[in-house]
Amino acid sequence: MTTDAHALIKKYGLRAKKSWGQNFLVDERAYREIVHACAAGEGDTIVEIGAGLGTLTARLAATGAQVVAVERERDMLEVLRAEHGGNARIEVVEANALTFDYAAVAARAGRPPVIVGNLPYQIASPILFRLLETPARLARIVVMLQKEMADRIVAPPGEKAYGALSVMVRFYGEPKLVCRVRAGGFVPAPRVDSAVLRIVPHEKRLDVGDAQFSKVVHAAFGQRRKTLRNALSAVFDGATVDRALATAAIDGMRRGETLSVAEFATLTTALGGGDALARLCHDAGLARVELRRIGTTLLYDDGDDACDAAFVGGPVALAWSRFDAATRARVRAKYLAAIAPWRQPDGGYRIPGEFVVVVAARPDSTDHAA
Repeated sequence: MTTDAHALIKKYGLRAKKSWGQNFLVDERAYREIVHACAAGEGDTIVEIGAGLGTLTARLAATGAQVVAVERERDMLEVLRAEHGGNARIEVVEANALTFDYAAVAARAGRPPVIVGNLPYQIASPILFRLLETPARLARIVVMLQKEMADRIVAPPGEKAYGALSVMVRFYGEPKLVCRVRAGGFVPAPRVDSAVLRIVPHEKRLDVGDAQFSKVVHAAFGQRRKTLRNALSAVFDGATVDRALATAAIDGMRRGETLSVAEFATLTTALGGGDALARLCHDAGLARVELRRIGTTLLYDDGDDACDAAFVGGPVALAWSRFDAATRARVRAKYLAAIAPWRQPDGGYRIPGEFVVVVAARPDSTDHAA
């Protein structure tokens, strides 16, 4: 068994297939950095995406970890099985990285696996988000990407490279640059340099819906030259945007590239929950006079505690104060209608963000308060 890419290419009479985005790593320093970034050892499981010639596969198995080598190109599978078929620490699996069941590997291992791979440039983003969005807990993700893509991912707010990709990756985990690899570190040499990133998934994600968060982020960066308010108003109702910005205490004259991930989460909560609840208040004949933020809680209040109704989002819990039965029934019906899009198959609700809303009977209404 050899771990030299040049020798393996010659031994099996291979040529890199451009249509598969094949560029074989030959940089020893890069190999060492990747293995070190995986931080795996005895008892760990590593899933290697696009194992190719098996040069990294062998180095990963040498750490004592179990390696699941995922590959779908037939010539590469032939090499992997011939070179590593007898290694008890290596399991060669013919599969597509985009549809591979990472959760099943995690369940079988009994602990979060490490994911590593030199991602084909043309499908790097879909594979990366397939990993980040997997319901299974992953220990670490170590991937080789185009340098330009890696730079965008690790760019901080305010930099030119900071964009939707930067925010969305940080929504799921914390990225860190491991090393850069020049084009000459591959055979054949690609036209661009590469970089290795290590991403540690968050143990607990921000309490906002993935789809709504993505919608807000991409709207904010959809027209980079525009202010945040104008960019969002191209996707959301202008009045709703103004209310959400006020709720989140974010200046609408800022631009999307200046917002942190946490600020985008706050804005998503304000846009997602606030709009539905504003409609609720209006349709139920209730007044929403004031809107302010307390810690991580959204509070709607008219200053009159005598006829307020408080709703706690998440599990549907309603805390009433001094509303008559008819008003309670009407408000509850409107509330359930407003949060219907977030109803889960088990009958519960998963509302983006966590909020408390206080609404009050209109001052000129006599049938709303007890």
